[in-house]
Amino acid sequence: MTINQTPITDQLEEFLIAIGPTNNDHIGYVFASAFAFDEPFQQVSKLQALTLKHYILANNVKSVLEVGTFVGFSAFSMASGLSGNRSKITSLEVNEGFHKQALQNQNEYRATGAECDGIIERINFICTDAYPHITEKTDEYSKYDMVFLDGDKENYSLYVQWFIDNAKSGAHLLIDNILFKGSILGDGKYAKGIKRAIETVKSSQQLVHYVVPVGDCMLVVRKK
Repeated sequence: MTINQTPITDQLEEFLIAIGPTNNDHIGYVFASAFAFDEPFQQVSKLQALTLKHYILANNVKSVLEVGTFVGFSAFSMASGLSGNRSKITSLEVNEGFHKQALQNQNEYRATGAECDGIIERINFICTDAYPHITEKTDEYSKYDMVFLDGDKENYSLYVQWFIDNAKSGAHLLIDNILFKGSILGDGKYAKGIKRAIETVKSSQQLVHYVVPVGDCMLVVRKK
């Protein structure tokens, strides 16, 4: 027994991925496309992407709203955990460059003829400012099974409150980057935004939550 966590190197991550029942080798090119940008650190880790996929499988999630697409790797991985013609993912991204890369990755996947119940091909990538968009379409998005919150960290608490007020009973909310690369203990605007969101979750009587220490750590929330 030890009180020290083992740092997860690339080699150890590959070892852990190999233990699992599935992998994301078929979308490795999506992961690699992040390095065309100056912000590849925004990419979720390969192990975290599989964690999202397995969470969807374990909880029979059929519809996902993602805030923050980047190049689409997390959306692709989540989609590969979905099944059925009615399953769907909507992914919102305000950065036009990231959005275009996600669409390019989707078109490349479509061109390969690969099959995943058609869900990856049907991911709806939307270039928009996420919070005004979801408030305008609350009637639609309040019916989704799960929200993956990964972008607009400064305003995380707004999305959490929207989830509390509008999500259906039993809905899931996964909040990424709660350590924000270790800077969460500081007073930067993103750290402040994440901490406000955490406090909103903790103070709500309508939510249950726990921490998953994978990647930059996720806060997993479910509405009662």
